[in-house]
Amino acid sequence: MKKNTQALTLTELIIASVLVSMVIAGVVNTDFAIRRIDKNTNQDSQLSLATTNMAELIRYDVRRTHGYIDNALNSAKTGINVDIPNHTVCFRYDIQVAGQYTPKNYADDNWSCYTQPAGNTAVYQCLFNGGAGTCTAADTFVGRLVSDEFSNATILALPSPQVVANRATGVFYFDMTLVNRADPSAGAHVLAGSLTKGILDNPQFSVRIQENIGDF
Repeated sequence: MKKNTQALTLTELIIASVLVSMVIAGVVNTDFAIRRIDKNTNQDSQLSLATTNMAELIRYDVRRTHGYIDNALNSAKTGINVDIPNHTVCFRYDIQVAGQYTPKNYADDNWSCYTQPAGNTAVYQCLFNGGAGTCTAADTFVGRLVSDEFSNATILALPSPQVVANRATGVFYFDMTLVNRADPSAGAHVLAGSLTKGILDNPQFSVRIQENIGDF
């Protein structure tokens, strides 16, 4: 009796192998794309959260600044000290002495300061009593930003931290922009004088702080 046998020819085997390879490649590429999207989403979320948290810390200190409005923008009066050479901004606030606040006495106030050491991406926060100072790496680490964020920010086409007196509108406010990236040590990504969102593997996030201090 003749047996009915079936066998794969070499051509069929090659075609089957190609098809299997294509399916595997598709699965691998899809998995890679999903992982990449997940990674970028996580980077964006973490970057946004970290930068926003730092901005809120600074906003809080701006809001509780203790002083009075001075047309000359004297930090000893306004309670905001921008120290460009030392990459530091400080905010003075009233404290209790013997259980009582002393709004008429600035000498006993505390200063909350933020320093980004020269050439560093790390930002540190610290407190001083009786005058502004400069934080060091031994103080509280509050996050990372693009370097020189607290000093000469012209590398980012942005102004340095400043106290602004808009005499046309009578508004007196603190102005600063925080710029951060997944890798803050990478390039500035400035395009035609404006900040971009960075690149896919190194997203960028910025927060503008414009906090009203008072009126003239």
